[in-house]
Amino acid sequence: MESFDFDAIPDLNKNLVIDVAFGESVGLHAKIIALGAGKTHACTGIILALGKRGVNTRIATAAGIVNEIIEDQDEKRLLAYVELLVIGDLGFVLLSKSGAEPLFELISQRH
Repeated sequence: MESFDFDAIPDLNKNLVIDVAFGESVGLHAKIIALGAGKTHACTGIILALGKRGVNTRIATAAGIVNEIIEDQDEKRLLAYVELLVIGDLGFVLLSKSGAEPLFELISQRH
C-alpha cells in the first residue's frame, strides 16, 4: 500500500482503503463490495498489507472458489475462517445452480 498510486484511480475512496488495510475494519467484520476500475489492484494491496500484520487473507475468483468447494467440501469450512475473503469476478461468469448454492452458503455463513 505504501507505493499504491491512488491518483491512477481517482474515484477510489482512499480513506476507506487505508482504513481497511491499516485500521480496524477487518476486526469489525466489515463487508465491502468493490465496483469499478482498480478493485483487484486495491484489494491485492489491502491483502498484502493485512498479511504483513498476520491477518489470514484469501483472494480468489468466484468461479475458482466454487470449483474448490465442489472438489473438496472441507474447503468451504476452511474459507469460513479466513479473516478477509476477497471474491473477485462475482457475476462475471455465469454459475450453475450447483455452483451458486455453495458460494451463497459460504457468503451466508460468513455474514
